[in-house]
Amino acid sequence: GMPMVGVNIPAHFMIRPDVEGVEVLVDAFQQGEVKYLEEAQELVSGLVGMDVRLDPKFVHGTYTLPARTFLMRMLNNIKQLYVASNDVESALRIVRFMRATDPDHAPEVRDEGLCLYALKRYNECAASLTQYLQMAPGADDASMVYALLAKVKGSI
Repeated sequence: GMPMVGVNIPAHFMIRPDVEGVEVLVDAFQQGEVKYLEEAQELVSGLVGMDVRLDPKFVHGTYTLPARTFLMRMLNNIKQLYVASNDVESALRIVRFMRATDPDHAPEVRDEGLCLYALKRYNECAASLTQYLQMAPGADDASMVYALLAKVKGSI
């Protein structure tokens, strides 16, 4: 097989061959479809709803994705699939893998609390949401989290 590395393209995760002179991207979410830089730009532009120009270093091999970032991107994609299918238990397992990978990433602490709330595990939920608010007191969603936390504490 050909060695591949992750490419942290905005709004879409792709991989590329780790071979000098091979300047293509591979869309792992489209059955391994091979894309040139221009095609990847069109794809991302369609996803974000505006014209996007990608840096050629994405295909030239001068930009590689660190292993931890690669893992977090993949786990996030899996988490989103579970959330979309309303499989909260599985989403919670993935969130906990993500927390183990990056314990200081506040959004995963919040997401853990939200999963626990959906599962009616209110004591654990309150602990996670409290920790999130301590980690990110000025977050854009802090007022929503404070309101949910008050509701949870009323249910305990």
